[in-house]
Amino acid sequence: MAPQIIANIRFYRTNEGGRKGPIVPPHFSCVFEIGDRSHDCRLLLQSARPIEPGQTATLAIQFLFPDLVLPKLFVGQKFFLWQGGHIAEGEVVEIVQ
Repeated sequence: MAPQIIANIRFYRTNEGGRKGPIVPPHFSCVFEIGDRSHDCRLLLQSARPIEPGQTATLAIQFLFPDLVLPKLFVGQKFFLWQGGHIAEGEVVEIVQ
């Protein structure tokens, strides 16, 4: 699986509205929100360790329809991850394509 971007992501603690449990490798599918647009994505977890609520991680992201998302992205772009509510916020640090 080839990523299209690399991003720094801060996962919300459970008491901030984040997930109740960890995100486990090898990947995690959720919704990537920028502005008023939502796109399906997959977080590619490189490590063998789960990411707990409240942690920050630098992760590769793959989009289901990259042609719809990539033209809207730039380094420094802020975004949210959604799964039944916002579970994380992030910032694009690299566009891989």
